[in-house]
Amino acid sequence: MSLPALLLVGAVAYAARRLLRYLDDPEPASPPSDQVDTAAAAPAAPPTDDLATQPAAQADEAGQADREINRGLVTSAAGLSLALLGTFAYPLLIPFSSAVTLYSSLPLFRRASAALFVEQRLRVSILDALAVVTAQLGGFYIASAIGSLTYHAGCKLLLKTEDQSRRKLVTVFSTQQRTVWLLRDGIELETPLDDVQVGDLVVIHAGQTVPVDGFILEGSASLDQHLLTGEAQPDDKGEGERVLASTLVLSGRIVVQVEKTGAATVVAQIGQALNATAGYRTELEHRSERIGDASVLPLLTMSALALVTLGGESAVILLGCNFADNIRVAGPLGMLNFMNLAAQRSILLKDGRVLERLQEIDTVVFDKTGTLTLEQPVVGAVHTCGDIDAAALLGWAAMVERRQSHPLARAIIERAQQMTVPIPEPDDVRCEVGYGLAATIQGRRVQVGSARFMARVGVAIPPEIEALQTALHAQGSSLVYVSIDDRLGGALEIHPTVRSEMPQVLQALRERGMKLCIISGDHEAPTRRLAADLGIESYHAEVLPADKASLVLQLQEQGHRVCYIGDGLNDTIALKAATCSISLRGAATAATDTAQIILLGGDLGTLPALFTLSDEYRRNARYGDILSIGAGAVCAGSVFLLHIGLFSAIAIYNLSFVASIANAMLPMLRQRSSTAGSRSEQPATTAPPSGSRGEMRLLT
Repeated sequence: MSLPALLLVGAVAYAARRLLRYLDDPEPASPPSDQVDTAAAAPAAPPTDDLATQPAAQADEAGQADREINRGLVTSAAGLSLALLGTFAYPLLIPFSSAVTLYSSLPLFRRASAALFVEQRLRVSILDALAVVTAQLGGFYIASAIGSLTYHAGCKLLLKTEDQSRRKLVTVFSTQQRTVWLLRDGIELETPLDDVQVGDLVVIHAGQTVPVDGFILEGSASLDQHLLTGEAQPDDKGEGERVLASTLVLSGRIVVQVEKTGAATVVAQIGQALNATAGYRTELEHRSERIGDASVLPLLTMSALALVTLGGESAVILLGCNFADNIRVAGPLGMLNFMNLAAQRSILLKDGRVLERLQEIDTVVFDKTGTLTLEQPVVGAVHTCGDIDAAALLGWAAMVERRQSHPLARAIIERAQQMTVPIPEPDDVRCEVGYGLAATIQGRRVQVGSARFMARVGVAIPPEIEALQTALHAQGSSLVYVSIDDRLGGALEIHPTVRSEMPQVLQALRERGMKLCIISGDHEAPTRRLAADLGIESYHAEVLPADKASLVLQLQEQGHRVCYIGDGLNDTIALKAATCSISLRGAATAATDTAQIILLGGDLGTLPALFTLSDEYRRNARYGDILSIGAGAVCAGSVFLLHIGLFSAIAIYNLSFVASIANAMLPMLRQRSSTAGSRSEQPATTAPPSGSRGEMRLLT
């Protein structure tokens, strides 16, 4: 071998070694010094069916796969370089090229061997391995090396996209700064985020990110919440309103009382859920393998026929006409992009495969309380007895309920605030569980509760109020009674609140031909009334939790594909039994843990968008299949009809591969384009210089 050839071989080997070392570096890029991933830093949850150990195991498995693909990339690139040099300059390099290309294809050979000798099935890996070997035996060294490089490049693209997509989603929902400014005795103190406790007061200025979940005690601000809610327009919030971690303060200054911090915040929990998301790629890979496996025998037959009639080159081309690898790469890539799109629209998909299942849904079953209706009811008419007026009666009730946090108390207090009724602090409040509350206010004994409570304390209820209670109960409403000094002062009508978005949501589902149904543990009368008000013909009332699941299974046995939407602990069995399950942010933990989809906005307004996204995914996946399978058919047909050569077939394959990837990336590209356009139309917000207020703060 000549000196230039030796130098070239040495250069290729050195470059390959350096590239392999670079790709094998397991250390990730360090985050900025002022940020920390709270989801990653959060303590692990108690193990449940070994779920706590899954993220680490998945990381190890992904790292091993990444290293194997990196080696394949380096060696296949080296094999292609040697093949080019050997073909056009130094023929002595051809044996080295063959050895390197075959070495880079060892993972493929192992899979082919397992299929042939262990599974004893015709798998697509056998076809791919035959294509590599026959290309080498036929002297098509460059083509064989290009095929090996393309295969490993596709695997690398898929693995990187999956990793980056998951990291991007986790970063979106879980990145926090390391320090915050606490307000203590009127002074702002810089404090590590890890030291912040529930109840602390955190000061947040324009240009800063909210680090905790909490309520605004002082000030007002314009907040950019698009990372959590998907809303493009800023949201103005003031005293008493809730703010969530990872939202950006565009303008203003707020003092927030901490409700949740660290791993307990909404964003950290979402980040943990995203980190735990796994398995959506496997089913798509199996699908592409099924498509590829189905084509093995026909392609082997056509290849043998071409070998006899057209020669070895045509036979090698036909062995490579299985384009299932395109689907294997482009399919999961498209799904990852649609998961990103869903997150941007305030929809968390725990498993991307649910996008396919949504296409099968023909029946949507709703839980009633907390799903179709809000947890907090509203106070309607105020009925009085004697000479007390409505405002005074409402004020007495609000005073008694002032320190309570249950939905009924919040409804009474909210109505009193709307009527600007003063609510002073009561004295000696006592709660009798299951009955009501009693308090001493301005020397008078005030009791608030149910009819049973009034009977228990000896307060008589007039017949006209009892008749009103019966009528309201038939409509799905109720009464809360208020007594003053052991005499009935009056009663407050309590009405359930139907979610404001429900008419539009239900109309959108009807337009899709969906069958709608309500399953509720509530009484017959309120369930029937709600179903009539919403135009839902099918309903089931007074259903036990286990029976909810039985009704879902019964619908599915009748041939329906059911999507169950619920938010309570009593819905978890039904959520598990349904074809597809949806819950809301803020619902019971058991419901959000069980459901496959979480609507992060806390309402059902994004439900039509979810089904639309599923339609878009179906079209995108169909186009990807057409691009891959169609290109394979064109290539095979061209061998017999046009007698194309090997490099023409490689060109068709690569064009199909690029087109499939472009199709998978198209939804995200469109989204970025529309987002860039909407941002360009909004006025820029300038934050004050970061150091402009430093002299006013005390550092710990």
